[in-house]
Amino acid sequence: MSSRTKEYLTRAWKTALFPAIVFLFFGIATGGRIFTARSIVVILRQSVLPAIIIMAMMPNLSLGMMDFSIGAVVMTSAIFAGNLMNMTNTGYVGLIAFSLIIAVALTSLTGFLNNKLRVPLLVISLGLALVYEALPMIAFPKTQTAKINVKYAALAQMPTILIVLAVAFVIYFILTNKTVYGHNIRALGGNSELATRAGLKVDRITQLSFTISGVFAGIAAAVYMCSNGQVNAPTAFSSLVTVMNAFLGLFLGMFLSRFCDASLGIIISVITMTTLLNGLLMLGVSSTSRNIFSSAVLFVLLALSSNQPYFTRWVNNTKRAKLANEAYSKANSN
Repeated sequence: MSSRTKEYLTRAWKTALFPAIVFLFFGIATGGRIFTARSIVVILRQSVLPAIIIMAMMPNLSLGMMDFSIGAVVMTSAIFAGNLMNMTNTGYVGLIAFSLIIAVALTSLTGFLNNKLRVPLLVISLGLALVYEALPMIAFPKTQTAKINVKYAALAQMPTILIVLAVAFVIYFILTNKTVYGHNIRALGGNSELATRAGLKVDRITQLSFTISGVFAGIAAAVYMCSNGQVNAPTAFSSLVTVMNAFLGLFLGMFLSRFCDASLGIIISVITMTTLLNGLLMLGVSSTSRNIFSSAVLFVLLALSSNQPYFTRWVNNTKRAKLANEAYSKANSN
């Protein structure tokens, strides 16, 4: 077996290990109920929105920045797009177009302020989250909501919603793997100082990252609007719930990206975590217990991710010690 094939197989089993454990455990624990056709459809459908939100968060996260205003961008874009679609009677085309335009405008503003103010993005994004949450109340003071015809829910139903996910996946894969932008993001994320010395324009790349984040936030907004039918204006950081629901998949995806492409890692991680949560629900685990269990899983993933270099060093030291002992034993036997 060639070294390249061996490396590929090693990365493959490391990628599949955690999902396989989750699927096997809940398949046995639920007596196979979680893998009925209906359950699989529910899991796939529930995985789409978190996956697209993670795609919106990942470009900035690759640069070491967590944008907590993404949830507000998604909900605000959904409300504006839903109302504008109704006003212009443009249907799906209007909903998607307005969602993309508004989301890109908002995330681009976040990126602009991040570059100009030079303060931590955590501070900027939390402040802007409140601002973005207030926009629907200012623009639509009477209703402070958006409601669309039930026929448009088809965009969030099977199999159309999987087509939306496939389109988002292809866009994300191409942007991160086949473009100069993707190369620059990896360079800045790997070693920003070295990348800057090499001539990369950090502010320009960062601004582009926020803008691209808005593209996926816009897709998520359209899906969110069609999934709910009615979206009320968020208040007091309630939009953060949208982001928090994607956190488990986000960090698992980051962990899996060590062994596979990040775009594939996002899909695998979200389906895995959705399976886990639905499995706990089928087992009758209470909401509080599910939250505790999810937090514990997140803690373990973060611990493994943060301490990966130490585990690698320990394995390498163990191998060297074993080889040294074998060499010593062989020398003494002669």
